[in-house]
Amino acid sequence: MSGLLLPMQAQNTMRRFLESTPDSVFMFVTNDMFVKLLDYERLMHNTNHTDSSLSIGVQNRFEERSALDSLAADYASLTLSDAFHVQLMALPVEDADTIVCMVKTYDAPEPESTVSFYDLNWRQLSCSEYLTQPSVQELYARPDSMSEERFAQLTQFLDPLMVHIEAFPRQKELVFSLSTPLLNKDEILQINAILLQRKVKWSGKTFKKI
Repeated sequence: MSGLLLPMQAQNTMRRFLESTPDSVFMFVTNDMFVKLLDYERLMHNTNHTDSSLSIGVQNRFEERSALDSLAADYASLTLSDAFHVQLMALPVEDADTIVCMVKTYDAPEPESTVSFYDLNWRQLSCSEYLTQPSVQELYARPDSMSEERFAQLTQFLDPLMVHIEAFPRQKELVFSLSTPLLNKDEILQINAILLQRKVKWSGKTFKKI
């Protein structure tokens, strides 16, 4: 199937976008596999399946399961392997065509994410044009009640620094936070005292910090 995409109507933007996914975008999930996933989703929708235990999946190139977890006009979430998750969020752009924000998250074993942007023909766009990502230093801070010595001790738990990003399509927001790799429950409780979340919201032209 061609990677080119014709102008879309709002109600099927994400479906049409996924149907044209080039084989090169995801190493082990082909365009044919995406078409199968969407065919399964359409069949379940048309037959009014409501059982939440039903999932829509195919076997990928590595003989793992890839699944379409949710699909809406402006949003899709996928579990492409046990350790690889993708969120796609369509964003209206003032005086221009809709673009798509992709959040890829790898669990190895704690989540680490990257963000990229595409036009509706799957041409990758400059990330810096649409997003100023919060710095790692903005994702943790010393509370006034905490000593500098204690803060220095806790920041040692943050090595390696891994950023987790989650998309919220209804609010058109991205939420950034730090993962807590290789920590036990007690250490996570301690480190939570210094961790922060940062949100950015789509303005119609770019994501802005809020």
